[in-house]
Amino acid sequence: MKIKSPIDRFLRQFTYTQSRLLLNISVAAGSILAGVLIFEGLCRHFIPHHYSFIFVRDTESLYRYRSSSTKRFQNGPYAHLIEINSLGFRGAPFEQKSGQRPIIVYGDSYIASEFTPEDATFTHQLSQYLRQMNIETPVINAGVPGFGPDQSFLRIKSDLNKLSPSVVVLAIFADNDSGDLIRNKLFRLDDSHSQLIRQTPGLSREVEYFFNLNEKGWITSKVLLSFLLRSADILLSESTKRRSSIPSLRWGRSNMATNLQWSLEEFDDFVVNGNLQVNRLFHDHYDADIALLPNSESARYKMAMMDVLLRDIALKVKQQNTQFATIFIPSPHDAAINYDEAMLVPAEYRAYRPSYYTDNLTKIAKKHRIPYLNLMPVFKENSPTELYHSGGNDHWNARGQALAAKHAALFLRETLERHSKNDHLP
Repeated sequence: MKIKSPIDRFLRQFTYTQSRLLLNISVAAGSILAGVLIFEGLCRHFIPHHYSFIFVRDTESLYRYRSSSTKRFQNGPYAHLIEINSLGFRGAPFEQKSGQRPIIVYGDSYIASEFTPEDATFTHQLSQYLRQMNIETPVINAGVPGFGPDQSFLRIKSDLNKLSPSVVVLAIFADNDSGDLIRNKLFRLDDSHSQLIRQTPGLSREVEYFFNLNEKGWITSKVLLSFLLRSADILLSESTKRRSSIPSLRWGRSNMATNLQWSLEEFDDFVVNGNLQVNRLFHDHYDADIALLPNSESARYKMAMMDVLLRDIALKVKQQNTQFATIFIPSPHDAAINYDEAMLVPAEYRAYRPSYYTDNLTKIAKKHRIPYLNLMPVFKENSPTELYHSGGNDHWNARGQALAAKHAALFLRETLERHSKNDHLP
């Protein structure tokens, strides 16, 4: 007697048509699984660094670079490797010599410069210009994509004792950095707007899921997630334009309308409603409230918060006998006329001035006697559209970083000389 296998007995429960359908589905599922496994294997063999996730959650600053990690960055036909050293900074391993006091430059993606090969980054070119001036001080790139000045402040406090820098430089991107102070929810102002109050925000479920997927997931899932996020950004932009609650912008240019709406909603979410759930970390946007509605409650709160934050950073750094300096990087939407048609300012916003953001940062620096370099005039005089990437990437390119580094070297030489003279005053 022929013994029937378990599969035969299972299939006999169905009609011939049902059995064939079930078999076809099983074959298709098996083929898809095999394809995914093959794709995953090829990715891990040929592009192991391409989808590497080089960030980790951090209880102090929400997240940071993962120490001793690497990622391959692809920019069209060009590619380069991003290396994070053991101290969590982009660049080669840093071994501090006895008595050596480096210059540390903090900031966001403009300073991290992941779009740029290492030897063309702002900090690398700055070190080259300083060396030409016989200043052999190492320059450390402490930029982290998406970081706000508040997160840099927390990192500065921990680095001061460990590295004893000669100069701490904070680069502020006059585009979205004030908005980071609201989105990150790490600090808020007291009732008198004269002190910062530390907050304990938590990451939203979506952000937690994003970290979990990228830290532990397969490359295949990351490729799919990247595709879905890009599609969602496009759909969200169109949807937000149609749903805007601001009548004058409902059918305006979508990007500017979206940025203004987000700016106002983020202020209400955190400052008015007290929500401590962080929903955005890596995707910042133009501070349209500061640009278009400078007298609005949200714009004034952001600038007041920046004022107090810079004051506190300067005081903290000074306590360690270290010089503090700031560099103000202009937004391409302000520095370059017609840089992006979608970001053109509607005519009804007559309060808009391209230099308003950087001018206000300059006033804050002067108020607290903080040495500063405002790059807006420099960029305006040097074909600003040629200093930034295009096609949706609003970061500065290698030419823009070289121009900034040249002026920053001159500025820092004066700062170091002034600090040295003050040290020898009776």
